[in-house]
Amino acid sequence: MINCSGKLSPIALSTAGSSLTTYRELWSETRWQKLAMYGRELDIIIKKPTVYYDSGVANNYINSSNSKFLEQYISCIFKAVFTDNIDISNNQTLFDYLNKNSVNNNLNLVNNSSAIESVDAELRMLPTIKVSNDSLIGLITESIFSRMLKHHLD
Repeated sequence: MINCSGKLSPIALSTAGSSLTTYRELWSETRWQKLAMYGRELDIIIKKPTVYYDSGVANNYINSSNSKFLEQYISCIFKAVFTDNIDISNNQTLFDYLNKNSVNNNLNLVNNSSAIESVDAELRMLPTIKVSNDSLIGLITESIFSRMLKHHLD
């Protein structure tokens, strides 16, 4: 993240390969307070999400796009998760939020002739685990699966 002085500064992340970069460390209250402080310096509201969100739709678009609207898309996803606390793991919620912010029109993630179910069906070709309203899509590691189960069992 770039701070107000224009210099890059770390956001409480450890170096690559460090055992300190764990789920617990990344989601610690201290780290989120530091993120909020950096956000205030940049006039950005950053809040800790109530749950850990992930989205196959969001990740796939970010990884595959060279769109000139990619910055707008990433900004909207950031705002959805860290400012408006939107559950981007729910495809319909994600598309509704993108439409509300006029991002979906620029990106054509879903054109008017394709129903949201068709996008959902395409995602189902990937390994998927669904618990309640939460879904894990794609490469599912034991730790990610454990966190999802723990979240629903607590």
